[in-house]
Amino acid sequence: MPWTKQTKTVRVIADSAGERCIEFFQRPDGTFGFEEYERVSKEKSSIKEDWKCVGDYDVRVFDSEDNAMTEALDNIPWFQQSIFGRTGLGFV
Repeated sequence: MPWTKQTKTVRVIADSAGERCIEFFQRPDGTFGFEEYERVSKEKSSIKEDWKCVGDYDVRVFDSEDNAMTEALDNIPWFQQSIFGRTGLGFV
């Protein structure tokens, strides 16, 4: 089940440049998921920034946020480097 209006964002983690982020969310049925986005608008000063989905990960279903985060670490190279390399991890 992908992201819906009833889905609750649990955490958003951005790269150090603010050009990519991962949203971790919880669905109404209690399962968790995540999606990767990249910034489309290069104007960081704009009030509304445009982001596009780049991963198609939102259809994956996990029983916990920890399991969703582990899957993201296994599939998104910049995220793994941010966590284990301790370079530029930003929590939004």
